[in-house]
Amino acid sequence: MHKTQVKFVNLILISENYFLILIRNSNYKGLDFGQGYYDLPGGRMEDNETLIDSLRRELFEETSIEMDKINDLKLFCKYSIDFPEFTRINYYYKGYIQNKCEIHLSFEHKNYYWADYSRLEDFEMILSTHKNAIQKYKANY
Repeated sequence: MHKTQVKFVNLILISENYFLILIRNSNYKGLDFGQGYYDLPGGRMEDNETLIDSLRRELFEETSIEMDKINDLKLFCKYSIDFPEFTRINYYYKGYIQNKCEIHLSFEHKNYYWADYSRLEDFEMILSTHKNAIQKYKANY
């Protein structure tokens, strides 16, 4: 039996050696994680969307940042997690923004900040794939 693939796209957005981290609001749309979880901009791909279209939509919805402000955008890794009913695939992009811009959050998130990589171990409440992607970025770029 072939399991359904559920695809997500996320962005590690870098500015001045810091990365953008969002803090999730209370449970949103029944997701399996909720209030206080650290998050990266991005989300679930909609039907018939490309990775870039999905990232563009999610980035703007969650932060009000437009894709034309992002430099050196590149897909650099993906991780899969098998669940009994489906396989979750997270695609991770990296990109740079010249200045730490003002962020206008959607109702999905309650706060944000620009984090130093040395704080990554402090983020206990973060998806393991997000943490792995940030560590991979730090090791390779």
